[in-house]
Amino acid sequence: MIRNFLLLALCCLASSGANAGEWGLGLGGHYIDDGEGVGITSAAVSFDYQINDNFAVAGQLAGGGSDSAGILEIDLDTALSLSVRFGAKMGNTFLYASAGGYNANVSASGCYWGYCATETADGGGGMAGVGAKFSLGTNWALDLSYDHTFGDFEGNSGSVSIRYVF
Repeated sequence: MIRNFLLLALCCLASSGANAGEWGLGLGGHYIDDGEGVGITSAAVSFDYQINDNFAVAGQLAGGGSDSAGILEIDLDTALSLSVRFGAKMGNTFLYASAGGYNANVSASGCYWGYCATETADGGGGMAGVGAKFSLGTNWALDLSYDHTFGDFEGNSGSVSIRYVF
């Protein structure tokens, strides 16, 4: 699924012209929960390419967060997402709806009565959400997003990032 979204993103970039839009690269935080009490906050690196006032492509790489659930310690090793954003630019703000895909690697470990085990899982699926990108001057932007994920890891996620715009 991620491969299909990467192909879509490359096609959009190839058809947009070399100087048609603006690139953004940022740092921030990512939160994901499973809707059942497990929530993981992690650091994230993000990018976006604003093709025009109504269309953008965005991606994020997050990892390093953990949470406890009873006797289990759950770690988000990596999460990669790629989405397309459709919306409207209103002044210095881009309000959008997004659709895309993700791939995540998580691990869980725990001990009970002297028996210890570790399990890792890779999974992926789709995501749909909403967000806003606020221009903070000539070269800076604040991006906030909320997504619902479905597939192997179903739940909700949100992110915030400060981006440098090229």
